[in-house]
Amino acid sequence: FQHQATSLQYPAYSILADPSLTNVNPAIDRAILLFAHGCLCCQCVRTQEVGFTEQCGRFESILSPGLHCMCWPINTISGRISLRVQQCDITCQSLTLDKLFCHVKVCVLFHISVHRAYEAYYRLEDPMEIMQRCVLDSIQSICPTMTLDQIFLSQTRIANFVFSRLAESLRAYGYEFTRVLVTHIRPNSLVRASMDEIAANRALK
Repeated sequence: FQHQATSLQYPAYSILADPSLTNVNPAIDRAILLFAHGCLCCQCVRTQEVGFTEQCGRFESILSPGLHCMCWPINTISGRISLRVQQCDITCQSLTLDKLFCHVKVCVLFHISVHRAYEAYYRLEDPMEIMQRCVLDSIQSICPTMTLDQIFLSQTRIANFVFSRLAESLRAYGYEFTRVLVTHIRPNSLVRASMDEIAANRALK
């Protein structure tokens, strides 16, 4: 019964039974949902999080994990931000040097620097959208300089290029990038069929 109740309250718990789910923390959260972040004057900040306190709408301080007492509702925790490593999968379409369209899937691993948590929380309204736009711009900048075959052979180069562009654009806002991976390159279905036919004819010859 306890397992069933936990699964209903915390859908992320189902990853233990379904390994196909990705980007979900598999740890079991045994906190009571109602009091997970405290109540009224007693507020909690969870492990690997930081909280932001405001007094009448003005920023006051950054709270570390633990229990905090405050004069509610004058002082409140306006929000919390996770410091865990997060994953963002982005698929981009680009034109190659030999005038072929292909889809490139990029996996970005990042976390928020505790020393720049203020910038990450207050200065960016939609950081994921900015990250996606930056990856799209990077892919559409480097892929047109290479043929389709070169793109398949240069996945590390493309990943390093995207990594440097992301770090240059978002490091000032508190986002630290652990790694960027090019996980999938998929040309048009007709192009794939033509490539397979060329390879088959070469083998037959």
